[in-house]
Amino acid sequence: METGHENIDACISAVLSGEINCFEEFILACQQEVWKVVASARFDHATSSDLTQKTFIQAYEQLDKYKPGTNPIFWIKEIARNLVRKEIRTRRSRSRIMEAYRQRLEERMHSSSQHETYTGKYESALSRCMRELSERGREAIRLHYTEGKSFAAISEALDTTAVAAKQLVYRLRTSLRTCIEMRMANDE
Repeated sequence: METGHENIDACISAVLSGEINCFEEFILACQQEVWKVVASARFDHATSSDLTQKTFIQAYEQLDKYKPGTNPIFWIKEIARNLVRKEIRTRRSRSRIMEAYRQRLEERMHSSSQHETYTGKYESALSRCMRELSERGREAIRLHYTEGKSFAAISEALDTTAVAAKQLVYRLRTSLRTCIEMRMANDE
């Protein structure tokens, strides 16, 4: 009688021999364990789902490295743990970079005697330019810059793909920059 690990080993062997549809069985057998690993990091639902998907994609790409007879659940959970660690490092790095940028900007702005005037004009220009955006655009900007949400989370809120959310935020940021520069130039 086959154990659960032997079933998964057989499934992996079948996928490696060309029966790609067997990978679905592998996913179903391991999905709950992978989700537990990813969810333990306490990311938002969209990020957790994204990391779970990435785990299975990476597992598929590395199936030839799996050693039959070892514990396949441990193997895929290790892939998930590594992806979680990478996401945490990325978020910490992004946070440090943004904090350093904020501090530099703050120092630069405080050193200027025109800080108050410039800030008021900038905020006024930003506010006017934000009002010109669509409601969906304002929501995307708010989620990304005010709440610090990932593109996956934004895509979930806006009912679109993560790639589309990223492109939307990029286009909006470019549009806002142009609008603010024009308004600031006109106010001088």
